[in-house]
Amino acid sequence: MPKLQQNRMKNLIKSGKPAYGVSIQFASADLVEMIGELGFDWVMLDAEHGSITPGNIGPMIMAAEIRGITPIVRPENNDPAVINKYLDRGAMGVQVPHVNTADEARAVVNACLYDPQGSRGLGGGRMADFGWGTPTTEYVKEANRQMLVCVQIEEFAAVENLDEILAVPDIDVFFIGPTDLAQSMGHPGNNGHPDVQKV
Repeated sequence: MPKLQQNRMKNLIKSGKPAYGVSIQFASADLVEMIGELGFDWVMLDAEHGSITPGNIGPMIMAAEIRGITPIVRPENNDPAVINKYLDRGAMGVQVPHVNTADEARAVVNACLYDPQGSRGLGGGRMADFGWGTPTTEYVKEANRQMLVCVQIEEFAAVENLDEILAVPDIDVFFIGPTDLAQSMGHPGNNGHPDVQKV
């Protein structure tokens, strides 16, 4: 009976250790395998700024699994239907861009986790052994344990709502996007501006 791969990135973070990874913006299973062979812990497959889609991400995720590294996806936006397509293909986490409110952060959690922690759609995709392997009751519990949820704080609106966003349960990582943050503060291309650095 197949079992879900352990989320190496999440386990390292939870144990207080660094997790090293690489972000890529184009579809290449070979490159993902090389990243794993070099000893990285995770690979972030960037669909927001790259050419990665639900249609071409599958072989990249399989390559990550073969090399024992964690495949994370940055989806185009915070849309549960979009997120679900990547998760059903095997992504073990998300890094969701432009999360500006607690409600938006909760929407990310709901899209990533099954009941009772969220409301992720449950189908017989490859992550659920196509419905043939691990009993579904066991799969959903383990999938929730292994899922890494990351939201990006990259607009000044998010900074203004930061305390509420940080209070949302089941988020593992809060990622600061300095370039978009600087732009939202009126300093495009100037991440080093004192106002941006202060934030």
